[in-house]
Amino acid sequence: MSKRAVIVLALALSSLLLLCACAVGLLLWRQSRPAGPRAVLRIDAGTRTLQVGDQLSVEVVLLNSGSMDLGLPQYRLSVDPEQERLIVEPQRLEPVVHYLGVIPGQSDVADFLLEAVRPGEVVLCASVSFEVHLDYPGPAYWDAVSAAPVRIVVLP
Repeated sequence: MSKRAVIVLALALSSLLLLCACAVGLLLWRQSRPAGPRAVLRIDAGTRTLQVGDQLSVEVVLLNSGSMDLGLPQYRLSVDPEQERLIVEPQRLEPVVHYLGVIPGQSDVADFLLEAVRPGEVVLCASVSFEVHLDYPGPAYWDAVSAAPVRIVVLP
């Protein structure tokens, strides 16, 4: 075997070993990292029956029940888009952004204020998106959770 062939073979074997080592390292990293975030979101609207003209205070609560920090929660409360008539105002609510972190075991709350303007039923939906910090400082990614819808009845 020529000297050149030996060098090419040695380079090919070392590249293959390096590739295998990277694959094993990636596999070990994936197995050792903590499970994804476990966040719970709920809507607390107090009373579910209102009179026209009543105000409804809605709390959207994020509970971090996982093992990673959650950052910059952005809360959204929306009225069921299939609803034809305006029952509560405002119909479109601005997102609420909190510039903070929610550590495991802690919670954060966003408040929304609505007013009943017509009789009928309305369905409120809430969601929150947030950064999931794998390490701090370090990499992060965005995730989101939604709450079960809440039905509100407005009486004349």
